[in-house]
Amino acid sequence: MPKYDLTIAGAGLGGLSVAALMSRSGKKVIILESGASLDAALGVRAFDGFLFSQGTTLFSGDEQGGSFSEVFTEFSSKPEAPEPVHCFQVALPDRRITVSANQAETHAELKREFPMEIESIEKCYHDIKKESERIQKSRIAAYFAKHKRASGFIGNYHLSREFTIFLEMQSLFFFRKPLSQLSLTKLITLLDTMPARFHHGSRALADRLLTDFRKSGGDIAFGEGTAEIAFKKDRLFSIKTERREIEAKAVLLSVPHQQTPVYFLGIRDNVVPVSMAQDVLYLPDYSRSDEFFFISISADNDISSAPMGARTLTVSLRSPNNRRRDQDDFIVPLADIVPFLEENVMFMEPSPVISPSFKLSDVVKLKAIRSTGMTPLLFKTSKRNLYMLHDTMDMPQELMNAVRKFVATNL
Repeated sequence: MPKYDLTIAGAGLGGLSVAALMSRSGKKVIILESGASLDAALGVRAFDGFLFSQGTTLFSGDEQGGSFSEVFTEFSSKPEAPEPVHCFQVALPDRRITVSANQAETHAELKREFPMEIESIEKCYHDIKKESERIQKSRIAAYFAKHKRASGFIGNYHLSREFTIFLEMQSLFFFRKPLSQLSLTKLITLLDTMPARFHHGSRALADRLLTDFRKSGGDIAFGEGTAEIAFKKDRLFSIKTERREIEAKAVLLSVPHQQTPVYFLGIRDNVVPVSMAQDVLYLPDYSRSDEFFFISISADNDISSAPMGARTLTVSLRSPNNRRRDQDDFIVPLADIVPFLEENVMFMEPSPVISPSFKLSDVVKLKAIRSTGMTPLLFKTSKRNLYMLHDTMDMPQELMNAVRKFVATNL
């Protein structure tokens, strides 16, 4: 019977990250993946020349000290993803703001859309810049900024409801927290640092992780899902598949966990407005400020994503109630962003549901491992050395925090 320090059931982004880090540290690791390929594990969808991937494309955490940069500086492979973005857009019911890497351009946008309060807004950004400089120079200032609420800082500027919602949407999207619950450190990141972008979702990053994992001597078995976990006197002993039994010191069940309803659309290129950014946060209704869309569109003439004359359009609905919606719930509200969209949709399909390869017995109890996020992703179980990771690409920054927590606990 082969023996491993760690067996991971599931080749999602989180499982791959744990595997690469653990094997790089000298642990003997194997990944068991029920899907036939990495694309199947990640929910990649190919259709008539269109290529879609699960998970968000735009994310925070790649800045210095962020969860992504902390994890991926340890890998040796050439960094193919992510990449910094030049701009993204926040569309409110009555205005649209392009947030640019050039902060002067962002301020020009804010001046146009919020002329009556631009002095307060510019002072807020100016003071955030000063706080950022203080933190870089002082560890004490950095410590207090992590424990100080952003709401106290924002409250000094008497900003309008509309501008506050502009910030709130970004806070909910990038950090999965309302603005009132952000730390001052996170607010600085929000206002002073551009996010990064995955090309084709997390597919390129997963390739990089798998390459690094294999270079470090890790094993991966596609088409071999977990069938049973065996215990001896309440202690983890082995993990069984339909083909074999593997002795394992520890097991991580990397369970697909998609919270956000997503639709994949193939659309004609000529319907895309010239002024539209590749990534848009769109709020249709001020009265429902916690329910907004994330819209991601492929680049013009990107034939790796769509045939010539066409684009991929991925739409997710960020909402407290993450139930699946009808197609009209997605298409109709987008008319203000992409006029004539309905007449130019070539096809529209919900993202595939990735089924976990293993389900825990009801007698096994889960306990969340402390997390800084709103939604815990990492759990230990009532069985020693058996863990579960909710492997979600909806929350990439929180996922990397969970990965770091698991690795720190098990090295």
